[in-house]
Amino acid sequence: MGKMYKKILLTILVLLVLISTIGYSALATSLSITSEITFRVLADIRVTDIKLHEVKNNGKIEYESKYGVDSITSGFTLPNTSSEITYKVTVENFGNIDQTIYAISNSSNNPNLTYTITGYEIRDEIGFKTSIDFYITYKTTGNYSGVTNVVTSFDFRKIYRINYDTDGGTSVTNQIKYEGVDLKLNEITKDGQTVIEQPTKTGYTFLGWKKPGSSTVNYNSGDIFTVDDDSNQFLTLTAAYEANDLIFNNKTITKDFSTSSQTISNGINVATNGTGTYTYSITGGNTNNYFSLNGRNIIIAANTPANETGYQIKIKAKDSNSKAEKEATYTIKINKVNATCPSITSYSGQYDGSKHKITVSGGSGGTIQYRTSKTGTWGTTNPEAGPNVSTTTVYVQVAGDANHNTVQCYTSGTTNATVTISKKTATNTVKITGTATYGETLTATITTNSNGTKGYQWYYNSSNSTSGGTAIDGATGNTYVVEPGLVGKYIYVIGSVGSSTNYTTPNNSSDITDSATNGTATIAKKAITITASAQTVNYGT
Repeated sequence: MGKMYKKILLTILVLLVLISTIGYSALATSLSITSEITFRVLADIRVTDIKLHEVKNNGKIEYESKYGVDSITSGFTLPNTSSEITYKVTVENFGNIDQTIYAISNSSNNPNLTYTITGYEIRDEIGFKTSIDFYITYKTTGNYSGVTNVVTSFDFRKIYRINYDTDGGTSVTNQIKYEGVDLKLNEITKDGQTVIEQPTKTGYTFLGWKKPGSSTVNYNSGDIFTVDDDSNQFLTLTAAYEANDLIFNNKTITKDFSTSSQTISNGINVATNGTGTYTYSITGGNTNNYFSLNGRNIIIAANTPANETGYQIKIKAKDSNSKAEKEATYTIKINKVNATCPSITSYSGQYDGSKHKITVSGGSGGTIQYRTSKTGTWGTTNPEAGPNVSTTTVYVQVAGDANHNTVQCYTSGTTNATVTISKKTATNTVKITGTATYGETLTATITTNSNGTKGYQWYYNSSNSTSGGTAIDGATGNTYVVEPGLVGKYIYVIGSVGSSTNYTTPNNSSDITDSATNGTATIAKKAITITASAQTVNYGT
């Protein structure tokens, strides 16, 4: 019974000793017990491990590092500025919301202590139910002989994502709000400047942002968003707009009288400031039904009487999407008829040894006439130009008959037709033939479509390249007899073709000796053939 009593007392004593060694702080997030026993407070996100990773240049661990919910504690000696201590830290997010390390701070007795983080960027996402590992390396910028004690604290914060539904407008940048940090909606950095970003939507003016389920604007771009609500971990704000007033201006159109119906293609100006899809209708002024619409085309009925003052009709534009409307007055003048110009196409091509002329088709109301100078006699024959390189302007008119006025005619606008004959693109290819052996003759042949003067310059080179070689004095003909001093060298030639009246000047071409064409790529020695014959000699006779 005495022994049992002693065991009970001894057990109680041991428990009292252990309890007395517990260090507790009401402000800490962990309770540290000696002999490395630690009770850790539960948290959505916390440090779950720290391990020594690497020691460099005489760094020394003074005591084993410890960790709490949001901090790590280490002690070491860094005898010089090249000394380093690196720890591997594990952080785990146990919660249901993505979080981040918003900031890191150090508290140390070493004023020269610095740190770097690798494997993690500050404010990167730490997904819920996931963990991350990163490395923290401590260094000192100045000598510190004592033991460095450091507590590194991690500011964990929840992440709230603000997504923007622009409802068909231009996209804007989604944002992240950090727990406890106010967010200015749509504030971004662009080209080094802080700006407020807003969506644009063709035909509408942006009013602000609506919360889910809301029919009115709840936030404006630039508003300060302060809400930290776990239910808003993924908050989508939807853009609100109002339709723009249309811009649809008055217009005057002049047409000639015609015995046939006329269509003014795209005669109606496109309404603007709307969504881009519109319908058009006549709402007034069309008493005799002379005019009708087909889309943006205005159709004038045959034999509509001339009216140089102009018919005034009302046309309404309506936005098919926003339903905005705007009315404009169109004045359509019908003048006496002029002759109709033909379709005229200029000629442009390279020299081919032939003459050429412009292309003319159609036309009515008189006789088509031509001339090649601003002043001079008109003729009825389409003039030819060439064959040599030149540019000739051809003037065209329709000399009106009794019912038409004479009109000047152009390819477009006030541009006169031309016959342009340009230089033909010249070609230039050079090829070396012959045996690449000293004493042998190499021949360069230039193939070209030009009649320009051909030129040659021979080079030797130590490398298989047609640049950087040495020009061979006097070797400017199309043949070259290989000199013995060039054994082991590459030979190449630069071929040129000079300018010509009707051809462009082509780029120089080059060719270098190669084994396929010239026997060997580099100049070979010449083989010596020795022929011996037997001779009988008798001695002593």
